[in-house]
Amino acid sequence: MAAQAIGAFDVALWDLKAKRANLSLAKLLGAHRDSVRCYNTSGDLLHTPLDQLLVNTDASREKGIGGIKLKVGQPDCAIDIHRVETVRKHLGESFPLMVDANQQWDRPTAQRMCRTFEQFNLIWIEEPLDCYDAEGHAALAAQFDTPIATGETLTNVSHWEFIRQRGADYLIPMRRASAASRLS
Repeated sequence: MAAQAIGAFDVALWDLKAKRANLSLAKLLGAHRDSVRCYNTSGDLLHTPLDQLLVNTDASREKGIGGIKLKVGQPDCAIDIHRVETVRKHLGESFPLMVDANQQWDRPTAQRMCRTFEQFNLIWIEEPLDCYDAEGHAALAAQFDTPIATGETLTNVSHWEFIRQRGADYLIPMRRASAASRLS
């Protein structure tokens, strides 16, 4: 809780420093490009019906969204597999697709699901395990070709460093609307 409270002041001070330097915060922090591809996950929640999921993916592509992230983590893994398989076929093999398990799986389930999801050419599998399970994420990252992403719910740099040292492929820091809008 303290890290989150301090975070608001930290963001404000970085924002002030960027304004004084007449730079965007991204440039101040060392951005190497002016744009990045974005992905959509807002319309594709865990219980979104499959037909609506396909409508949402089409709408995102029509708006120029560069990728789709699906929520997975149903109690019945077969539902997740069917949804990912259906969306992958709908989007085609080359369109960027990721999944986010929101820390729903234990290690054996994560291992089975990562193995199954290898066939779908995913950009990453996000938070397959509890966010503090650095060793578990590292084991998945070492075993599978599909990258493992985590870190969204971690609240300070020491946690991210702990995960990074153990071997997650992608770190996804917690985001806040106010900070995200200033980073663009």
